Amino acid sequence: MTASLLTLHDAVEILWLPLVIGIITAAATWLIWYYTTVPCTPEAVALHNCNPVRIARYVNVEIWARCLTLGTLAGGLIGGEV
Repeated sequence: MTASLLTLHDAVEILWLPLVIGIITAAATWLIWYYTTVPCTPEAVALHNCNPVRIARYVNVEIWARCLTLGTLAGGLIGGEV
């Protein structure tokens, strides 16, 4: 009985951080997608229901995906230690 509890506890301990990181990444991706629909001119706001913010020309979902990919690769290359 104790071995199975330790195994369950270990599994929860191992999986909680990736789960939290995944939820944060999904939320950030949605926020970037929602607030930076490109192109969103003042004329297109009513038509496309987009949000004209200044950050839209610098950050979008494609750039965010590249940042995540390159960050993951860099973390893997150096062993995740910064």
